[in-house]
Amino acid sequence: MKLLESYFSAFESTHRLLHPQEFYKELNTLWINDSPLSSEWLAQLFMMLALGCQAAPDQALANTGQNPENLTDDLLDAAHFFFSQCKYITAPNLTTLRVLCLAAMARMMGIIKEAEVAQPVSLMGFVTRLAMEMHLHQKSSLLPHIAAFEAEMRKRIWVTVQLLDLDTAMRTGTSYLHREQDAEPPIDINDTDFSLSEHGWVVPKAVPCGPTDSTYQVKLAALLPILTDVIKTVNSPTLLAIDRERLHSWDAALRQKLQEAEATLSLRYDQPHSSPETIEAQIDFLRVLVHRALLALHFSYIRTSSFAIMQSSFELLRIQRRWLSRSPLVISAAEAQTRTSPSTDPAIYQSFEEPALPLSWLSDICHDDFGAAMLHLILAMREGDFETVKHASLPSRQGAMDILRESLEFKRGGACRSILHFREFVQLSLSVSCIASFQAGEPMLPGLLEAANEIEGLFLTQRSEIFAGEAELRLDPFGFGYPL
Repeated sequence: MKLLESYFSAFESTHRLLHPQEFYKELNTLWINDSPLSSEWLAQLFMMLALGCQAAPDQALANTGQNPENLTDDLLDAAHFFFSQCKYITAPNLTTLRVLCLAAMARMMGIIKEAEVAQPVSLMGFVTRLAMEMHLHQKSSLLPHIAAFEAEMRKRIWVTVQLLDLDTAMRTGTSYLHREQDAEPPIDINDTDFSLSEHGWVVPKAVPCGPTDSTYQVKLAALLPILTDVIKTVNSPTLLAIDRERLHSWDAALRQKLQEAEATLSLRYDQPHSSPETIEAQIDFLRVLVHRALLALHFSYIRTSSFAIMQSSFELLRIQRRWLSRSPLVISAAEAQTRTSPSTDPAIYQSFEEPALPLSWLSDICHDDFGAAMLHLILAMREGDFETVKHASLPSRQGAMDILRESLEFKRGGACRSILHFREFVQLSLSVSCIASFQAGEPMLPGLLEAANEIEGLFLTQRSEIFAGEAELRLDPFGFGYPL
């Protein structure tokens, strides 16, 4: 139960797929009546447990006798086995889609290892088309035979499918697959407002006032169309450049939508039974999506958009630091002397309240976004002049290098999760070395040799972990470890 609680408090806060009360009722059926449940439902259960391992505190796993990695692998094996027994292609259902979405999230985190960038693209292409074949992208009014509660669950899943597909496009530079839809966003309602009758779950007619459990996903659904337009345009193989007018229009629209979402979600802090950690994670996750899109949007004008690129890069790396570290960033003595009062400190150095536990699971999902922020920052530092873009929200040149080095240490900690993670670490290590030498006015070769030695040492000591799972993953484009 601890793992399920960890899953719901963590992953369901940002990637909503389930109604908790319905799930636990189905789980009680399994425990109390020993009734057989479908293979896809059992696959869903074990995928949830596997993800729950990644968000669970250490004490929750202390009595299992296994470390989180081994336990996660065992649970993934069980999920793979049960999913292989169901007819997910010929007879898909909502549970099938949930399992596939959970698998996509696991791949983004690196707990299902991958050797090629094309693998997540194949998976999400399959998931999106499967969802559209089930008409999740259409208005529920076009499907009158579907009950109101099921219609709401379809909306929840469809928003998460769009989110995962968009995230895949951001990571890989591919086109966002979905083109047309008329599905409504989920109702802004609390999970506890649904009632259970003899005919099933009932959706209340009266919608509560103020932010609810669903407010985050409603705001996410409002952001997705703009994010989609930006990424489709930026990743287009035929479009040469975005005109200035459209760039500023999208920039303003994204920032406005984000500001509205932040203001609405912040109202939940004063509500009873609201988790401040969950609210902060939701707000920060929306910030990651928006600032990652802003980086892509401004990149074509990097010479004249250095400030916007640096601002978004620093915001992304600040969020990474917030999720992974409890201690403040160490800065040089000279840098500290320039900071005389909190009001003049750049936002990235301002103090903040840490959540009860580091949000490492969320950082794993967004690790590509933070890697992209590092690369964009390096390019902006190379193309731009810190003196010309100096602003109160930006650190100094030395402060920027400290942030890059700290971020590289975060990347080093996850470099051995898979081949792709290691490749990313190699690229970032060499890039940070080059910009450090460039900023200091020193030759690049000595720094590159030092970085190469560190990379080689890490590879020689951890290569068995880096290559773990590569052979079987090549058998299956969807990452389930068995041939299809």
